Amino acid sequence: MAENEVVKEDLTYSMQTAGAELTKRMDEVGLKPAASLWLYVPDRNEWRLILGIPGVEEEGPMKAYTTLQTALNARPIEGFNLQNILLTSERNDLFVALRQMLGPRPGPDIHNIRFSKNVIGNLFIDDAYIYRL
Repeated sequence: MAENEVVKEDLTYSMQTAGAELTKRMDEVGLKPAASLWLYVPDRNEWRLILGIPGVEEEGPMKAYTTLQTALNARPIEGFNLQNILLTSERNDLFVALRQMLGPRPGPDIHNIRFSKNVIGNLFIDDAYIYRL
């Protein structure tokens, strides 16, 4: 019996640099993500840039998405559109779990931390590339 094997989509160097650039750009437009990382989603065989934005939990994400889209329209980053990006609360369970495991990375610096094949509590992280926690 033949088995279907899914080949994992690579996180390319251009994606890594684009994610760092977008995180910095968001700082410039006032969104200031408390957390920023690429997360591999095995069910969809794709990478998503997930950003934890202060205030999103209370205000909802629409204002932040509008600000982000305006910034991307003014100065596009190749290969990015809103479908690649998830804006969520800085208190998202994923960020909380990663901070417990890795510790917070204070300040606005961009860190390049690869975190793969780990379980934190009941959360399995296949692969992640972390800029900020």
